[in-house]
Amino acid sequence: MCVVKMTPIRILCLLVCIELTHGCLRVGTGSGGGDTVVGSNSGDNGQDSGGESGELGGGTNDDGDDSNNVGLPGCPTIIARSQWGARSPKSQTGMKSTPLYAVIHHGAGSRCYTEDKCKKTVQGYQNYHMDTRKWVDIGYNFIVGEDGNVYEGRGWGIRGAHAGTVDSNEKSLGICVIGDFSSTVPNLIAQNTVKQLIACAESNKKLASTYTIRAHRDLKSTSCPGERFYDLIKTWHRYSESDGIDVDSTNDLKFATCPTIISRSEWDARAPRSRTPMSSTPSYVLIHHGTGAGCDTKSACISKVQAYQKQHMDTNNWSDIGYNFIVGEDGNVYEGRGWGITGAHAGVTLYNKNSLGICVIGDFSNTVPNLAAQSAIKQLISCAVANNKLTSTYKLRGHQDVRSTKCPGTSFYNLIKTWNRY
Repeated sequence: MCVVKMTPIRILCLLVCIELTHGCLRVGTGSGGGDTVVGSNSGDNGQDSGGESGELGGGTNDDGDDSNNVGLPGCPTIIARSQWGARSPKSQTGMKSTPLYAVIHHGAGSRCYTEDKCKKTVQGYQNYHMDTRKWVDIGYNFIVGEDGNVYEGRGWGIRGAHAGTVDSNEKSLGICVIGDFSSTVPNLIAQNTVKQLIACAESNKKLASTYTIRAHRDLKSTSCPGERFYDLIKTWHRYSESDGIDVDSTNDLKFATCPTIISRSEWDARAPRSRTPMSSTPSYVLIHHGTGAGCDTKSACISKVQAYQKQHMDTNNWSDIGYNFIVGEDGNVYEGRGWGITGAHAGVTLYNKNSLGICVIGDFSNTVPNLAAQSAIKQLISCAVANNKLTSTYKLRGHQDVRSTKCPGTSFYNLIKTWNRY
């Protein structure tokens, strides 16, 4: 046996070493899994039956910007972790299989309508989850602001700490909308962004094709995502409290994950003189503007769409309104010729037969459509791909790319050229 003489200095060093070791063993062993954040009154205590336990030292310390495939085809704008100033996670645990559910939350507290404000709010969520909850990272996979952006949380394929149990976290994609929605609902921009994110996840195999949408309170005793928002979520396609799929399969217009589509009967369309089905799934999306004044209310947009149809049928002598769909700055989509019907919008027969024609109401020569309209367009495209109404390899074009015209306006055209698949 080796005997070491314990001088006062050696004793002091030994005590410091023991204390440091004890402290390190405690770091990152929180048991969180709920979504209570600063300002939340949901009563969620964050217990997750060990949802974060055992992650200490596991996985990687990658912050998930490029390697985590943030910007997938058909997705809304996703602000990567590096862009919003995220701290590195203490660890990460990959999901064992493709998630089966999209679980919707609210973050409580203040809402945000600008990128700067939303970034600060997301930073606040992460600080609370990591410093107060002692979780390894922000709890959600993605966070949505009423600015129309998605903010990367844990991202694709990483198990979150949001749903209440390890099993639920393992099987779900956690999406939180910034704000308190107990007595109101998120704006149409945020609603459409959530739906587009879900459609993008499904089409890119980051969410099972048989997925269902659930609210946090369906999985755990909590007021999240707020009473009014919960009532809205229950009207969405694919919402289900159980494992079954709740899809309205009889409605060929309003597919799951689509934005709100106002049918022809709802906007009082005239009957078409004839209809020519497309011979195959279209592989192009052509974007137009309708010129003239825009609209930001449903009633005003309906009047505009009726006027477009009248012009097309009575002056142009077309069989119907020319576009497949029309989008207003109210955030709604208005059914024109609809899915699978050849349009009269491109000026070239080849493109009419092989493209989905989407027109935004208004003149966008010197400005661009508001975020509600932009979000609705992108979500409509994602919905079309997810439901096989548009090829997964589709190309995005402005009207002026296929014929000599100023449509869809200089400012809008310059914006479109920055979008995915252009």
